[in-house]
Amino acid sequence: MTTPAPLTSAQLHGLACIRCGGQDGELAPAGHAYTPSAPGRILYGWAVVGHPDCLRGDDDVETNPGDLRVAVDGYLEPATAPFTAALTLVWQAVRDLPMVDYQGRYMHRLLGSGSTLAVEQLLDERGAVELPLDLGAAGTTTVRIQRGDGLTRAQRTLARYTVEQLPPSPRGVSHWAVRDTQTGELVRDDDGEVRRFSTESGASEWRQRQGYLAGYRSMPGGVAR
Repeated sequence: MTTPAPLTSAQLHGLACIRCGGQDGELAPAGHAYTPSAPGRILYGWAVVGHPDCLRGDDDVETNPGDLRVAVDGYLEPATAPFTAALTLVWQAVRDLPMVDYQGRYMHRLLGSGSTLAVEQLLDERGAVELPLDLGAAGTTTVRIQRGDGLTRAQRTLARYTVEQLPPSPRGVSHWAVRDTQTGELVRDDDGEVRRFSTESGASEWRQRQGYLAGYRSMPGGVAR
């Protein structure tokens, strides 16, 4: 598997397109890229830009980017809410737990300060973080925070496309196609014709490839929307 090329300083500082690396022409906001300070440590977020043509098609992949899915094992069932509201749910669930002193202070700064910056810095390239808590004699629990709906980019892309059989032709020949559930339309090729497959497995392979490509784009060193 090919690994995405490391981002350049110009790309990280918003001076070059996050996709092609070019610095000429119009550059528009393109979300954030994340780079680790060290393996397994905090990720730094960079506001990046891109050429509109290079970014075309990105915006319909990530849904509900402002929402978080949160849970606290044994104390808060999984729930999805806007970023600030979700952090408030977590803080309400953990603030009275018998955490050790340093973890209690840390949770207050992280969740009860009204700022989202610290949590955003903790999210990994998948947009997720897990925070184990020591509750002393009460045992342990884990705070789970996930950006969006809890699905990876690849899973979300797979869920977007469905395979279906087309009505047979006048000659009785059957074909398969892929429907885009976001638009409700059948997927078309570059010539604007419905993309037809002679077998169900061929249509399924096309769908799986879209999921693979979406997952590849969100690998570390790529762009997290």
